[in-house]
Amino acid sequence: MQGIRLTTGTTGSSSLVEILYDNQWGTVCGDDEWDIEDARVVCHQLGYHNATNSYQNAPIQGPDFVSMSNVQCHGNETSISSCKHERFQEGNCPIENNAGVTCEGKVMH
Repeated sequence: MQGIRLTTGTTGSSSLVEILYDNQWGTVCGDDEWDIEDARVVCHQLGYHNATNSYQNAPIQGPDFVSMSNVQCHGNETSISSCKHERFQEGNCPIENNAGVTCEGKVMH
């Protein structure tokens, strides 16, 4: 994996998780195993203290390409790519099932 980012929605309270894979930004499928442990890993990877929510159908439209699906983190991994997941591919995940998170407490360096 080359990168990860959050795309903030219009309310600013939830963000869509996007993964850069093979020079293309894609989403994480949230209709399978996505939960708060997965969200914690994403938030920590991006420099936040914690995740307060995970969304299996983030209210934010993202790219059509699905980068990851069936993500299963324990919550202590250093990156989402270290979590169990299906290989990076275009999946059969509907766009409305994009995974999202709410992070809090950005760590300043």
